[in-house]
Amino acid sequence: MQNINSNLLNLILIRYGEIWLKSKKIKSRMIKTLTKNIIFSLKKNNISFHKYQYTQDFARILFFLKNEDIYKAIGVLKEKVFGIHSISPAIRTSSILKNIINRTLEIGNDILDQNDSFAIRARRSGKHPFTSQDVAEQCGDAVLSCFKDLNLNVNLSSPKKKIFIEVRDNFTYIFTRIIKTDWGGLPIEPGKHIINMDIGRPTDSLAAFLLMKRGCNIHPIIFNLFKNKKNLDGILKNWKNIGTYYNDKNLELNIINFNPILKKIHNEISEKKYMCALCNLIRLKIISNLLKSSQFKDKIKIRGLTTGINLTDIDCCPNAVDLDILAYSNKFLDLPVFTSCIGLEIKEIIDMLNKISPNLKAKKNCPYCPNNQEFDYESVYDLYKSMNLEKYIKKELFEVKNLNIYS
Repeated sequence: MQNINSNLLNLILIRYGEIWLKSKKIKSRMIKTLTKNIIFSLKKNNISFHKYQYTQDFARILFFLKNEDIYKAIGVLKEKVFGIHSISPAIRTSSILKNIINRTLEIGNDILDQNDSFAIRARRSGKHPFTSQDVAEQCGDAVLSCFKDLNLNVNLSSPKKKIFIEVRDNFTYIFTRIIKTDWGGLPIEPGKHIINMDIGRPTDSLAAFLLMKRGCNIHPIIFNLFKNKKNLDGILKNWKNIGTYYNDKNLELNIINFNPILKKIHNEISEKKYMCALCNLIRLKIISNLLKSSQFKDKIKIRGLTTGINLTDIDCCPNAVDLDILAYSNKFLDLPVFTSCIGLEIKEIIDMLNKISPNLKAKKNCPYCPNNQEFDYESVYDLYKSMNLEKYIKKELFEVKNLNIYS
């Protein structure tokens, strides 16, 4: 559909989908949270607004901006804010039928061309001395009468141009486009805190993103598997891309230099087939200890952990080992593990990563990963105890680096 000339516009109308299905209490909380996230996202992108309001029935959020900023704001909110179902650049007028007709004619004058077909889509909420059908008929008749020279015709089934009219109590909103957002989902909320274990796999970033889309605050714990800094730089770049979707001024990365422990394990164990299983369980143990530290304890209630485990063999660890590790994760970590990528196929993973950002990069394969891998909990746990790894784990916890990607 054709854009209205921005000089005619005075607001953007924001709709939510899934939020509207929640109970009254939860819906109210989520709408307020979504509004805060929208404000943060606009400010982050240097877009100012005059004010925001809710329609009387709380079915829409209204943001009033300079007309030249409206399409820029829509671009940001469409792509980067979870919880929004669709957006429309709109004109607001009073719910007096004469005013509605006049503003509809202004829009018609802007978008209608010779021999166009058009339709008026009207809906109404509240008490008025007219029906939605009255609005559609009288506005349609006015358009045909005013623009006789354009040879217009009404086509209700497949019109070339549409004019939408939402009459809501004392105000009416008129627009020509309903712009679906890229992601939908739920707004990121303060109380939903999830740890993300990231070893540089693209699916680790995707797992975090998918839980952000479900309203979670993400706390990344990055395990740098490599001795050089290049791999870590790639992970940090991934998080800068993911961070463009984060509606908070703080997105702190917890960075652990995991290479020394990996090197020790690789040098000391003869049964290399257990290398990946041992690596995974030690990472869970480190996270468990980190959550008891002053950095998290009594500050944030962590609800769970997410990881990029999936069943596609897109990464170096085989599916069977990953599933076995999940089955025994509660032995090392007292948190539920959310595997948000586990039902995705390779094409879905790649397509979604490209949609998030074409700049997301994958790490190279772990240098300590054996070709043949197995999992046996008793054998792996015996190896863990025999290597006296606790002091190394405490050393790595002491040296955790924190980085806010917005600073």
